[in-house]
Formats: sequence, structure tokens, C-alpha cells
Amino acid sequence: MLRPARPLWRLSRTSTAFGLALGVAASLSACDGDSSEQPDAPTIEASPSVPGGAPTATGAPDPVPATGAPAATAKAEAEAAGAGAGTQPAEAAASLEGIAGLNLEGSTPGQRARAASLLETESSACGKAHSLLTSLREDPSCRDSLLLAQFIVDQTRKGIRPLDLASMVGERRKELEPKMIVTEGRPIYGNPRAPVTLVVFADFQCPHCAAEAPKLQAAVDAAKGRARLVFMHFPLNNHAMGRRAAMATEAAFAQKPEAFWALHNAVFTKQATTFDDPDAVEAKLRGYAKSVGLDLARFDEFMKFDRGAEAIEAGKKMGDQLGITGTPAVYVNGRTYSPYFFGGDLGGWIEDAANRPAG
Repeated sequence: MLRPARPLWRLSRTSTAFGLALGVAASLSACDGDSSEQPDAPTIEASPSVPGGAPTATGAPDPVPATGAPAATAKAEAEAAGAGAGTQPAEAAASLEGIAGLNLEGSTPGQRARAASLLETESSACGKAHSLLTSLREDPSCRDSLLLAQFIVDQTRKGIRPLDLASMVGERRKELEPKMIVTEGRPIYGNPRAPVTLVVFADFQCPHCAAEAPKLQAAVDAAKGRARLVFMHFPLNNHAMGRRAAMATEAAFAQKPEAFWALHNAVFTKQATTFDDPDAVEAKLRGYAKSVGLDLARFDEFMKFDRGAEAIEAGKKMGDQLGITGTPAVYVNGRTYSPYFFGGDLGGWIEDAANRPAG
């Protein structure tokens, strides 16, 4: 059943999706509003949920290990490996063993020692006055500390230098911070009362948005009532006709909520031909409106007077406040979707979301 989203809500510290690897996030290739060139975006492929809910970053993009570090940097990294922190490498490596949920498979003792050293210097992800390593041992309810720790272990195994990894951890912390997203009156796909919410900011002329749209809906379908999808407009400056498509979906939404998704799917499915001739876009959108059963007189009037402009601009403003620069941008219960957690597997994200306390 499709209904408008309920008024102002705060997304809680949770996540989303089922058995699919979502290849989009603010940090990945996407349609850029300031460029006409569109880089290749990662694709979404079906994949099983992470066994046991254990976080892993196996499917995340591999940062390139730096080489040729100067002597000062090499010294600093030697200290980061454990020798300068008062902990012997063997002890440091052993300190990670037995921590529930932390996957050390494939890591050498040296890599574990370097990871442990960084875990001792990084603070808890839950605002506690202790380190990440202490958080893993003494605060098992802090799920975000486990996610950050797994990220550190995985990237250390890939050869990322400790000093480089420290800055990357900061970015991952930002992704895990829940954001306030106002979705009042926006269309919902799926169970309106689902505990897990995906919010997507998209542009109808963006090819990456077209590629991800059916996969987001598939993730909600696979969640069997535990997830819902909320759509927010984020029209890009270099996609003028995409804004007209957004207006058409608003015209559909104004007539009947379920028609929004029908027109949304029609535009994205036929994107290549919808926008190949700018002079024919309006007529094609009208044709889609007819095919989904809209009252064409009401549709024409809505389009003529741009009656959906307020809703479209509200989405753009919200996206700007969130710092979005490209589309699609996906949030899972307020947290920025990232391929660095659960290997990008939406099954892992939704299990994590469903198992977290609300609030």
C-alpha cells in the first residue's frame, strides 16, 4: 500500500535493505550537477546477507595503498603499529581475538597489530570516554564501534597505511551519524509503518538514478514489510528536462499517490528515449500520464502552472542541507549508505537496522 509519508520524523540510528548490494552513495560515482560527463557507477548485484550479521567491507572500493613514505612518516607508522604505544605487536594482535562479531579472517598477525593500535587511539563511536578497542570489549551494545572496527581491520588487511586509514575513519564516522530528514508529504513505496526507512534523493535525467531505482524497490519488496522507500527530488543543474519529469511525477502524485510510482518507473525505465529529444519530452511525459490513468486535463493544468515546484524545491533544499552534490544519494534510517559497511550488502544493512533499538 502506498501512502504519503507522515509529517516530520527523525530517522533513528539504524540502516536498510535486503539481499542486494547497493552501488550508490554520496562518496561513489554518481551524476554530478556541475558536469555533463557521467562516470561509470558501481552496479547493484544480488548477493546473500552477511552470515550472522557480521559487518564486513569486502565489497567496498579498494583505496590504493600509498608508497614511498618519507622517513618521518615511516617512523610514525612504526609507532602506530604498536611498538611506540607500549604494546608489543604480538600482544596487540592477540587483543583482537575473541571479540564477538569482529571478523579477522585473512589478516596476518602484523596487520592485526596495526589495526589494534589504531583501535586503541580512536575513540568510541558512541560518545563514550574510552577507545574503540575498549568499546568492543566493554560496550557490546555500541554497534557503530563494531562497524568502525571492522572497517579498520578490513582496510589494514588491504594494505592501507595507518596514517591514511585514520583520516578515512573520520569519513566513516560521518556516514554513521544519523541526519534529520524531513519527508512530510512525500510518496512512500512499501509498508508506511516499516521500522527501516530508505530515503533516496534522485534526478530523473540521471542514468545512475535510473539504474538504481528498480533495485531500491526490489530491496524494499524483499524486506517483506520491514522497509519502506521515500522519494525526494534533487534536480541537477545540468538536467533541465529532468526537472520537467519531476513535475510530471508530482502531477501524478497530486491525483493519486500510487500513480507517482507508476510514472516514476515509466520515466526511469524509458529514460534513454524520454530525453533524447528535448523538444519531445513534454509530449512523452503526457503520454506516460495517459498510460497510468491520469486525468489529462488536470495533468496539463498542473504542468502549465508548475504546481509541483514547491515540493521539488523542498527536496533540493533538504539535499543541499545534507551536503549532497550528486545523485542518487541514499540514506538508511538517517545514516548515509556506504559500501564500506557490510560490503555494501543491503541485507547486512537491513539486518543491522532491524536489530537496533529505536530512538
